[in-house]
Amino acid sequence: MPLLVFLPILAFILTSFVFFKKTKADIRFVFVWSALIWMLTAIVIVEGLSLFHVLTKGGVATCWMLAIAGSIVFLFCGKGEFQKIKIRRFKDLSKLDLVFAFLITVIICVVGLIAFYGAPNNWDSMTYHLPRVMHWIQNQSVEHYPTAILRQLYQPPGAEFIILHFQILTDSDRFANFAQWFSMIGCVFVLSLIAKEFGVGKTGQLLTGFLAATIPMGILQGSSTQNDYVASFWLVCFVYFQLRIFRNNKAKGQCWPEIVGMALSLGFGLLTKGTIYIFVISWLIWFFVSGLLKNQKRVFQYCLVIGLICLVVNVGFYTRNMMLFGHPLSAGSEDYINKGGVIGNGISNVIRNAALHIGTPSSQINAFLKDKIIGFHTMMGLNENEVNNSWGEFEIRTPTMSEDIAGNPFHFLLIVCVFIFVFVSMKKEVLLRRYALMIIAAFLLFCMLFKWQLFHSRLHLPLFLLSMPIVAVMVTKMRTQWLSVVLVIIFTLTALPPLFWNERHPIIAQKNIFNTSRMEQYFSYRKFMALPYVLSVKYAGSRANKDVGLLLGSDDWEYPLWVLLKSQNPNVKIWHTNVKNISGRISQKYAENVNVIISEINDPPIVFTWDDKVYLKRQSFSFMSIYENPKP
Repeated sequence: MPLLVFLPILAFILTSFVFFKKTKADIRFVFVWSALIWMLTAIVIVEGLSLFHVLTKGGVATCWMLAIAGSIVFLFCGKGEFQKIKIRRFKDLSKLDLVFAFLITVIICVVGLIAFYGAPNNWDSMTYHLPRVMHWIQNQSVEHYPTAILRQLYQPPGAEFIILHFQILTDSDRFANFAQWFSMIGCVFVLSLIAKEFGVGKTGQLLTGFLAATIPMGILQGSSTQNDYVASFWLVCFVYFQLRIFRNNKAKGQCWPEIVGMALSLGFGLLTKGTIYIFVISWLIWFFVSGLLKNQKRVFQYCLVIGLICLVVNVGFYTRNMMLFGHPLSAGSEDYINKGGVIGNGISNVIRNAALHIGTPSSQINAFLKDKIIGFHTMMGLNENEVNNSWGEFEIRTPTMSEDIAGNPFHFLLIVCVFIFVFVSMKKEVLLRRYALMIIAAFLLFCMLFKWQLFHSRLHLPLFLLSMPIVAVMVTKMRTQWLSVVLVIIFTLTALPPLFWNERHPIIAQKNIFNTSRMEQYFSYRKFMALPYVLSVKYAGSRANKDVGLLLGSDDWEYPLWVLLKSQNPNVKIWHTNVKNISGRISQKYAENVNVIISEINDPPIVFTWDDKVYLKRQSFSFMSIYENPKP
């Protein structure tokens, strides 16, 4: 294991010690601020080195060493005294507290083990999350490049920036899943802090962390290279800082640290996933209106600062997209937005998005639920498969352990019951009710704006996480320990399938992550692709002079080709060729070095011309084809 991988980890640890020295804060609070500083440093390194096309292993390592040196200077030369890290003694915890702490630790450790041993094999990871990282490393810059898969360019890159640091320092994807795993840990910490802001004691805070850690989709996401948990973490941090302002009712001018925390968290969230733009709207409106009602003259200043910091964090990404696509977030070819009536189709989307979490093991029950939902649509004059409002055909699936489409049925049922309880029986809890209302508003806005699709359950993860502190408040108010015991039993049992029978990274199975090679794991989702990919790369690699071209469709698996080609020749350069979309306008100075092209397009031609060169089809392996430019 390359020692360079510990540089960013050491930087995070030293930053934490600096905060410990400067403050008497809770270890969880220190974690939040250390994560913010770490992410800001990571972005500055990536964007700064990219400007000069020196985004290399040496450049990244040197920058992290400078960051470490700076932390050491602050640690030993700055003002302040070291504070004792307060660790609660076991005898201060109840038996229930210990159970919560033990289960949280076990779940996080098991997910971390899966993250380390499980190879990335999710569809989005194979098409754009990881290929874009490989292109950045090869190009020594995050500038846009010609690609048939435009999502590699216009999608927010925040999570991949994190992966980039670990991948470039280790020359492998062994730590690629850790961006999501660290975010899982962070969400457990921050959500327990949110519960604390609502006046919940240590048991309730641990309950919050336990419920968050047992969300099935969260467990599955925690060992993947998608970006849903990373985005969730930044949104949770944003909400936490906003609650600190509301709860503490700080004096005029005394909440600037929280404002900066809000701004950085929001900026990082927007840099990570587009859905954050939608989820955050209700919270921003709450913040602004609350500021106006309290006659806080600085509310406009606060909003201006938040906007400016978000813009600075995202300016590099926005600029690259504007220069190529003329839009900061879109390539103009996506079809995510609901094009039907907002009200009718919005109601349809609310029902169908909720239905993603109600699948049962019984196909008969699922068919009954589906018929009732279709019947409701018919009664309302709606079509559950309206093309202007849907991606794919509506269905209710049996529970699955896939990180793409898994539902959270027991958490969903709990949230519905708790929210009803909050609005019916907790009328004095004004802040809590408004907090719950913001979650509901975010969900409704999401449903109204986006077409329904089967994969939306993973996009709901931030809302499930934000709902967990409300459950802790309710349980605390009821003062019934038996309810906590029931929750422990139910949600421990529901956590076992995603932990041990993860479809992508199984632990308990005849073929699991411990006895299956990493190369084989890449194709666990599409096993039929393995042999054609291996044979194609072997053939192409033996005939390539220097560089290899790729001729792919807009949603083809690219990353396994990188892994296979790099394992055969670490110095090989890989480029997209014959790109017909807008990114094809970008200069392709490498064309003269490509004499072999690997193709995965349907119905490949016998011969085609690219960059004034003729490429002839030389070999085929199932759906893969190899083209070669004849030597002069």
